[in-house]
Amino acid sequence: VAAVLAHEVGHAVARHGVEQLGFANILLALEFAASLAFNARFATSMLVTLGGRLPYSRKLESEADHIGLHLLARTCHYDPASALTMHEVLGKAQARAGVQSLELLQTHPSDQRRVAKLREWLPEIQTKRADMCSNVHEMRRSGFF
Repeated sequence: VAAVLAHEVGHAVARHGVEQLGFANILLALEFAASLAFNARFATSMLVTLGGRLPYSRKLESEADHIGLHLLARTCHYDPASALTMHEVLGKAQARAGVQSLELLQTHPSDQRRVAKLREWLPEIQTKRADMCSNVHEMRRSGFF
């Protein structure tokens, strides 16, 4: 649960809602101009969605994952690796259920891509966590709190 909450707080910290509104206006203007130029509303809408909206959404999700790891590390209580474990479990559950979909059509990165990125980010974040939290862990061991 901490990993999910940290991810969602990551969206808020990065102001993704505001960012998406601004980007949506740009895409809407491009879509309108393209549909006028080519007189193909459906085709231009699909192109803007596949080439703009969905990749941008996946980028923001990945950014929220990264911020969430940093937030978990800063608590000195929750292990950022829990986010990795969560996505590994979700990926296995989807595989068992036979759920397969093209990432190109999704608003979120695939669990495989998320697991790979989390593995890439974790060593640096765990090192920062160890430096940041060493005194906190010593205080806990000594019974201070």
